[in-house]
Amino acid sequence: MATPASSTTWPPTVSGLRGRRPGLGEPLVVRGLEIRGSAEALSGQTPPNGYWSAEVIRIHPRRIITWGVGPEGMRASRAVPAD
Repeated sequence: MATPASSTTWPPTVSGLRGRRPGLGEPLVVRGLEIRGSAEALSGQTPPNGYWSAEVIRIHPRRIITWGVGPEGMRASRAVPAD
């Protein structure tokens, strides 16, 4: 993969965070998932259905962190071994 001239670091690093707010009547339980790693832009991929694009961003995770997921809303994290 070629390094873009405008990039200061390659591959680019990413951190994705996903959370959820409770609905009306649900107890307040904070839950989340964070994935840290590097990103790779790909085109010409076969989409799983006709509504999705052939361009994707593939994340190669280095660390995964969760909270409020699993028994008693525990917090957990783990490093992901390199390929």
